[in-house]
Amino acid sequence: MFLSARSFGGVPRLLVVACTVAVGACARQAPAAKQAATAPDAPQLFGRACAKCHSVDGSGGLPMVADGPRPINFHNSAWQASRSDAEILAAIRDGRGAMPPFADVLKPQEITALAAYVRSLNSRTR
Repeated sequence: MFLSARSFGGVPRLLVVACTVAVGACARQAPAAKQAATAPDAPQLFGRACAKCHSVDGSGGLPMVADGPRPINFHNSAWQASRSDAEILAAIRDGRGAMPPFADVLKPQEITALAAYVRSLNSRTR
Protein backbone atom coordinates (compact mmCIF):
# COMPACT_ATOMS: atom_id res chain seq x y z
CA MET A 1 0.00 0.00 0.00
CA PHE A 2 1.35 3.41 -0.96
CA LEU A 3 1.20 6.12 1.69
CA SER A 4 0.94 9.71 0.64
CA ALA A 5 3.30 12.37 1.91
CA ARG A 6 0.35 13.87 3.77
CA SER A 7 -0.79 10.88 5.81
CA PHE A 8 0.40 7.66 7.36
CA GLY A 9 -2.41 5.13 7.55
CA GLY A 10 -4.96 7.93 7.81
CA VAL A 11 -3.02 9.81 10.51
CA PRO A 12 -1.53 13.15 9.48
CA ARG A 13 2.19 12.69 8.78
CA LEU A 14 3.16 15.66 10.97
CA LEU A 15 1.47 14.01 13.98
CA VAL A 16 3.30 10.73 13.31
CA VAL A 17 6.66 12.53 13.11
CA ALA A 18 5.97 14.54 16.28
CA CYS A 19 5.01 11.40 18.22
CA THR A 20 8.08 9.55 16.97
CA VAL A 21 10.37 12.40 18.02
CA ALA A 22 8.70 12.64 21.44
CA VAL A 23 9.03 8.89 22.08
CA GLY A 24 12.67 9.00 21.03
CA ALA A 25 13.37 11.92 23.33
CA CYS A 26 11.74 10.13 26.26
CA ALA A 27 13.73 6.99 25.55
CA ARG A 28 16.98 8.98 25.58
CA GLN A 29 16.09 10.70 28.86
CA ALA A 30 14.95 7.57 30.70
CA PRO A 31 18.45 6.32 31.64
CA ALA A 32 19.42 9.75 33.02
CA ALA A 33 16.22 9.94 35.04
CA LYS A 34 16.79 6.43 36.35
CA GLN A 35 20.40 7.28 37.15
CA ALA A 36 19.36 10.40 39.07
CA ALA A 37 16.80 8.39 41.01
CA THR A 38 19.47 5.90 42.08
CA ALA A 39 22.17 8.45 42.97
CA PRO A 40 23.59 7.75 46.42
CA ASP A 41 22.28 9.86 49.29
CA ALA A 42 25.64 11.13 50.54
CA PRO A 43 24.46 12.60 53.87
CA GLN A 44 22.72 9.32 54.71
CA LEU A 45 25.82 7.34 53.71
CA PHE A 46 27.96 9.64 55.83
CA GLY A 47 25.65 9.02 58.78
CA ARG A 48 25.97 5.24 58.35
CA ALA A 49 29.64 4.91 57.42
CA CYS A 50 31.47 7.96 58.79
CA ALA A 51 29.56 9.57 61.65
CA LYS A 52 30.67 6.99 64.21
CA CYS A 53 34.16 8.48 64.06
CA HIS A 54 33.77 11.88 62.40
CA SER A 55 30.46 12.83 64.12
CA VAL A 56 27.15 13.41 62.35
CA ASP A 57 28.08 16.94 61.29
CA GLY A 58 31.64 16.01 60.23
CA SER A 59 33.33 18.01 62.97
CA GLY A 60 35.49 15.12 64.15
CA GLY A 61 35.18 13.29 67.39
CA LEU A 62 37.06 11.61 70.15
CA PRO A 63 39.72 8.99 69.44
CA MET A 64 38.31 5.49 69.08
CA VAL A 65 41.08 4.03 71.26
CA ALA A 66 43.06 5.42 74.17
CA ASP A 67 45.83 7.69 72.91
CA GLY A 68 44.64 7.11 69.36
CA PRO A 69 44.41 9.76 66.65
CA ARG A 70 41.52 12.18 66.75
CA PRO A 71 39.21 11.80 63.72
CA ILE A 72 39.52 14.58 61.14
CA ASN A 73 37.31 17.65 61.44
CA PHE A 74 36.08 18.11 57.87
CA HIS A 75 35.11 21.72 58.63
CA ASN A 76 38.77 22.60 59.08
CA SER A 77 39.66 24.72 56.06
CA ALA A 78 43.40 24.04 56.48
CA TRP A 79 42.76 20.30 56.26
CA GLN A 80 40.44 20.79 53.27
CA ALA A 81 43.08 22.89 51.48
CA SER A 82 45.76 20.27 52.14
CA ARG A 83 43.86 17.44 50.38
CA SER A 84 42.94 17.01 46.74
CA ASP A 85 39.63 15.48 45.73
CA ALA A 86 41.53 12.39 44.57
CA GLU A 87 43.21 12.06 47.98
CA ILE A 88 39.88 12.24 49.79
CA LEU A 89 38.42 9.63 47.45
CA ALA A 90 41.46 7.35 47.90
CA ALA A 91 41.33 7.67 51.71
CA ILE A 92 37.69 6.55 51.75
CA ARG A 93 38.30 3.75 49.26
CA ASP A 94 41.67 2.47 50.55
CA GLY A 95 41.76 3.69 54.16
CA ARG A 96 44.41 5.91 55.68
CA GLY A 97 46.11 5.73 59.05
CA ALA A 98 43.56 4.54 61.61
CA MET A 99 40.73 4.77 59.09
CA PRO A 100 39.73 1.45 57.53
CA PRO A 101 39.14 1.02 53.79
CA PHE A 102 35.57 1.11 52.53
CA ALA A 103 36.14 -0.38 49.05
CA ASP A 104 34.68 -3.72 50.14
CA VAL A 105 31.73 -2.10 51.93
CA LEU A 106 30.60 0.67 49.57
CA LYS A 107 30.00 0.81 45.83
CA PRO A 108 32.31 3.06 43.77
CA GLN A 109 29.52 5.61 43.18
CA GLU A 110 28.86 5.73 46.95
CA ILE A 111 32.55 6.39 47.62
CA THR A 112 32.52 9.16 45.02
CA ALA A 113 29.40 10.68 46.59
CA LEU A 114 30.97 10.55 50.05
CA ALA A 115 34.15 12.23 48.81
CA ALA A 116 32.11 15.07 47.33
CA TYR A 117 30.10 15.34 50.55
CA VAL A 118 33.26 15.51 52.67
CA ARG A 119 34.52 18.28 50.40
CA SER A 120 31.21 20.14 50.80
CA LEU A 121 31.65 20.22 54.58
CA ASN A 122 34.44 22.76 54.15
CA SER A 123 31.92 25.57 53.77
CA ARG A 124 29.58 24.52 56.59
CA THR A 125 29.69 25.91 60.08
CA ARG A 126 29.73 23.78 63.18
